[in-house]
Amino acid sequence: DLMSVLFLFTVSCVTGCPSGWTRYGQRCFFVDTRHLTMAELSCISHGGNLASIHSSWENLCIRHLIYQTCRAYVTAWIGLFDAIQEGKWMWTDGSRVAYTSWGSGEPNNVGHGGEHCTEINWGGSHYWNDIPCHFRKPFVCARKL
Repeated sequence: DLMSVLFLFTVSCVTGCPSGWTRYGQRCFFVDTRHLTMAELSCISHGGNLASIHSSWENLCIRHLIYQTCRAYVTAWIGLFDAIQEGKWMWTDGSRVAYTSWGSGEPNNVGHGGEHCTEINWGGSHYWNDIPCHFRKPFVCARKL
């Protein structure tokens, strides 16, 4: 609706984020609902990467953004992966992994062919799950201001 568009435009102008992006801290975030398997490439094309999460507050903010966009706490890709070396988790933006919110028993790499990517909102909660990278699902992009 018009009010939502005006709010997004106003937030974008005030925060320095591109139109349609939401500012949390010193970064801008965007949820894409297109269910792509090549989510990282899409984020790069928008000037960012799949979202890295560095605190419980950021985790909560990203969950809220997903809920606002999708009207539910759906699972969505974030930028944590271990495809280069099993068990060595890295953020696609190159930032240090200092915070995680794995669900109980996760990451477990039990998927056929390995689970090298990460979804947020596992089980509808704030937990993360490792999952095979070929699934199509919404994703969260992030970029610096």
